[in-house]
Amino acid sequence: MSGTIWRIEDPEPNPTPPGVVPGSWVSLHYLRSTLQRRWRVVAATAAAGLMVALVALFALPTSATASATVLLAHDPAVDPATALATDQSLLETRIVAQKVIDELHLGLSPDDFLSTFTPVEISTQVLQIDLKAPTAQEAVDRLSSLSQKFLEYRNERLKTQADAIVTADQATIATLQGQVADLGKRYNTAAAAGEGQLATDLLAQQSQLSSQIATLQQTIQATTIQADSLAAASQVVDPAAAVPASGKKRIALGVMSGLILGAAVGGAVVFAQALISNSLRRREEVATALGRPVSFSAGRVRGRMPWGRRGRQRNLEVLATGLLSALPDGRDPNEHLALLGVGDLSSAAMVLMRAGRLLQESGEQVFLVDLTTQRWLAGTPHGDLPLYHPEERPQLSDGPLSLVASARAEVPEGNPLQEEWDRADVVLVLGEVDLGVGTGHLSTWTERVVLLVGAGKATAELLRSISRTLTRTGPQLEFAMLVGADRTDESVGIPRRVAPEEQRRGAR
Repeated sequence: MSGTIWRIEDPEPNPTPPGVVPGSWVSLHYLRSTLQRRWRVVAATAAAGLMVALVALFALPTSATASATVLLAHDPAVDPATALATDQSLLETRIVAQKVIDELHLGLSPDDFLSTFTPVEISTQVLQIDLKAPTAQEAVDRLSSLSQKFLEYRNERLKTQADAIVTADQATIATLQGQVADLGKRYNTAAAAGEGQLATDLLAQQSQLSSQIATLQQTIQATTIQADSLAAASQVVDPAAAVPASGKKRIALGVMSGLILGAAVGGAVVFAQALISNSLRRREEVATALGRPVSFSAGRVRGRMPWGRRGRQRNLEVLATGLLSALPDGRDPNEHLALLGVGDLSSAAMVLMRAGRLLQESGEQVFLVDLTTQRWLAGTPHGDLPLYHPEERPQLSDGPLSLVASARAEVPEGNPLQEEWDRADVVLVLGEVDLGVGTGHLSTWTERVVLLVGAGKATAELLRSISRTLTRTGPQLEFAMLVGADRTDESVGIPRRVAPEEQRRGAR
């Protein structure tokens, strides 16, 4: 008797959203590679930021700074830190600002003027004031007036506070003096009546009140003297003077700020484009989208700058040799091979032209056919290599392999290229993919095709559509090549195993 058989399903791979190739998720490595690849954008924005900073340094008006130091005496009975905080609050009042504005007839509001100076605590009794103005003389004049008005306002506050204390003490003294006079009358009455003990008590109370009056009188005198002494001791110890501007420091800060801001903007642009772009750059991604291996890949083959010419030539040799590897070893005369460019037809034209040169150098007769609407091969120097370009509708023209003899678009009789066409050992065809037209016409020119994909120039959906089109209408896709590949791409150009739901979605 057999038991129940349990069937355990394999864990389903993590699904990927439509249009995304497995392994193409954004990571820090991907962002770093993007930054390394597009460093020229960051360099350009940094240079632009530098230029803007230089223009701002020399074209925009600059401000001058003046500085003054004020010594502030405080009541010993008050906490020094609290007293200095109170003084700073008095300095930054609108009343003081308005006094300065009225004296100098400035066209500023109190709030605007308050934003032009900054108090700096040197110690609990020393306050430094830094003020900015359009010119050095204006800065000195404004700061001198500010220091004077601040001390005057502070002394007024001290005097007002002292007067309030003196007034209160004087009122208390008047009350006590009335009580002393009343006790004197009661004392005289008790003494006349022979009430000795009561007279003694009244005399003691009178003496105590007189002592309180004397103490209050001393307090009034001390309060007045202290207020006057604090006002006299508080003064400007370092008059307002212009602070020498450091031109080198200002220029250095401006330049560094411009460079950092420009580089930050460039980095943000590069990262934003990397995050929203769905174009493929890695060999594995391209291979997975096509369902064919990326047998050869290389960096850029085009460039105007003299540096890097040797590297571009090496890349061109790699791709041209890779294209020729699609030709069979024991091939028949008049063999046909097509190169389809996706996203970078200019590089495809250069690769095809170089492949033709290599065949010519090996002693074979080569004939070039350009089926692109923009005549990319015609714009590439081809020397003595014969080149044919159909005059009308090159993407729809039929080639020599057409089943309909009347529709074949071989080189017309009498054309100067007729002789080269007939004796060519290899015909290399440059084409482009138009999904609206399809690739059926390519089957009349060649039986095999190689796809050259520009890195970052095609999406996964486009490559899948091209692969399906070639599978249904031909010709046979041998393999793909990648041009403009990143140096940081460490993937292998072999298609990854796609998740089942992705396969089902692709089949639909």
